[in-house]
Amino acid sequence: MKYILTLIIMYSIIIGQTQPVKKDSLQTTKKISKELNEDLRDEINELKKLRDSLQQKLQSELRELYVLRYGQEDGAKVAMGQVWTGMTEEMMLDSWGEPDSITVNNQNWGKYSQWYYGEITYFFKDGKLFEWESEENYKN
Repeated sequence: MKYILTLIIMYSIIIGQTQPVKKDSLQTTKKISKELNEDLRDEINELKKLRDSLQQKLQSELRELYVLRYGQEDGAKVAMGQVWTGMTEEMMLDSWGEPDSITVNNQNWGKYSQWYYGEITYFFKDGKLFEWESEENYKN
């Protein structure tokens, strides 16, 4: 019995001594984790600012490229992603990127193509846009 009491007392002393150390260690780890999270948040915010700056620079450079390629008026429209009757297939590619699919028909009177971007179909005759329609037109 005396032996069991001695073990219980020793166990209590050991637990009592190690518990604050564990608590201090957890608090230190929590503090370090919090500081690391703050540092990571700051770094993420800096990277977002850099991304935004690079996107603006890219947009500006693309606008300059399109103005050189297509002239002031058409280049500005392409850079803004606008679509208009008379634009070329190349302008459409620069403005909207690759379509989901293209259908091409070569006829005696020329080349006729349909470019599909989602629910919108663009119609080109001899490489120039002459019309477009949306699936919404069919629903009404």
